Amino acid sequence: MTIPEPEDYAQAAAIEICKRMGLEEIQVIGKKILHPAEGTYLELKGKVPFLLKKDELQLPKKEELLDDDELFNFFLVNIKSKLWQVPSEMTNIILE
Repeated sequence: MTIPEPEDYAQAAAIEICKRMGLEEIQVIGKKILHPAEGTYLELKGKVPFLLKKDELQLPKKEELLDDDELFNFFLVNIKSKLWQVPSEMTNIILE
């Protein structure tokens, strides 16, 4: 997480955020001081006080992706033709 504060304040704030989220055994495992206007980036880890059963999780539906040929044809039909359409007032500028 990124906290817009100097290193010491950012670390204390990040640990407090994790505590309020209910995490236990919190550890800062990574820290990077960004530009002074940005703050400090921290990586933390902790344990959750509950178990998840993998077979009870609801997985999000995957989006159907177009294959390369379908994408190419879509752009060929819908985009390429529009790229070559030049307004008449622009043709004089382009040809000169």
